[in-house]
Amino acid sequence: MPVPAEDELFSAYTHPQLEAFIQHVITLIPPTALPTVESKQLLREFFLYGFMRASGQGFLWMGKEIEPLQPATEGGVFHTNNGVLAVSDFDCEVYIRGGDSYQGYFPRPGQKPLGVEGTLLNSGYRQGSVFVPHSNGDAFADPKREGLFEVLHMFSTQVRNLRGEPTSGLIIKDFREPEPPAPYGIRNPKLPRIVIGDVILIPGNREKTVLF
Repeated sequence: MPVPAEDELFSAYTHPQLEAFIQHVITLIPPTALPTVESKQLLREFFLYGFMRASGQGFLWMGKEIEPLQPATEGGVFHTNNGVLAVSDFDCEVYIRGGDSYQGYFPRPGQKPLGVEGTLLNSGYRQGSVFVPHSNGDAFADPKREGLFEVLHMFSTQVRNLRGEPTSGLIIKDFREPEPPAPYGIRNPKLPRIVIGDVILIPGNREKTVLF
């Protein structure tokens, strides 16, 4: 699939290693599952900026299924824990993905994060307190959702590697060091917020929400 220039729905080219990762994933998916150029572009946008719905889903912990995750008590906030980034949407439904940083960005005054966290800030969300599922040994009970999350988390690991952040072993953060930027920019705030069923959220302009 040729990488598109930015249009009314999709972001422009980002980083060669990240784009190659996405294209490789696309080649592994049966053509019947991604039959159109638009469906492939949606998958690409999901990897770059999207989240998977966690609230309402069952999770496994130590081999046992626990009760479905409830919506958050506060909307419009996000938080990172152990490399997983959770966002409580404005309706308090919780979505997750791998984070751009293992412990979240802590930019110096006057700096703003890029990538996914910068996109959230630009879309009206703020850093706050929200429970982060999938960050303490738990996993989606649905194997298909778990498989999709694992691939999405692999993409975020690529992002962290490109930032120069370690992705294995004991990860210790020195808060005196400046934050290396994400390897790609924020999503254009003019692009619409995209919701795909009860599975995917791609943050964007809430006044231009597109439902699939």
